[in-house]
Amino acid sequence: MKNIFKLFFAGLLGSVVLGMASPALVASPTLSAEDESIQDLVPTKSEGTITSAMSQLERMYHQDFSNTNAIPALKKLLTDERSLVRRKAARLLGVFHAQLTDDEIKEICMQLRSTWSEECSALKALRDLDAKQAVPDVLPLLRDSNSDVVRDACRTLAVIANKSVIPSIEPLLHSPNARVVEDARKAIDQLKLKS
Repeated sequence: MKNIFKLFFAGLLGSVVLGMASPALVASPTLSAEDESIQDLVPTKSEGTITSAMSQLERMYHQDFSNTNAIPALKKLLTDERSLVRRKAARLLGVFHAQLTDDEIKEICMQLRSTWSEECSALKALRDLDAKQAVPDVLPLLRDSNSDVVRDACRTLAVIANKSVIPSIEPLLHSPNARVVEDARKAIDQLKLKS
């Protein structure tokens, strides 16, 4: 019986020593769902993996955007070579109301010189970010050939600009497109309320 206790104690002691000597044998803590998504926000991942991770983050924080740790990783994707990745990163930073530097805002403004879908996403991001410094980049879009871009430019200027842009929007009140006229009128009304 004495030998059994000695063997048991020796085995127990050996397990403890082995576990301390070899960290790989100790179970690592599992990552949170957010951490797993953040790990997929790197340029070396596929477009589908990155955009799926961004969608997952947006779903996770649809109620409270102040608790995400993903903002630094999203900022790095603003210069990604893939349009969809850049677009979604900018949009999600807007949704999260992230604090961006002037250079990061400029990266989003670069999207205003791309396809209409990237322009519209960037405009939405800029108004969610209340990026007042982007006004000079948004104003030329009031003359865009795509009415959706013009309408989004009006909406964005209504948020980020001041009364001084009203004369730039007023010609749109004579547009043959009733939806452009409506958005221009709403933007002007909203800007008139600003001090």
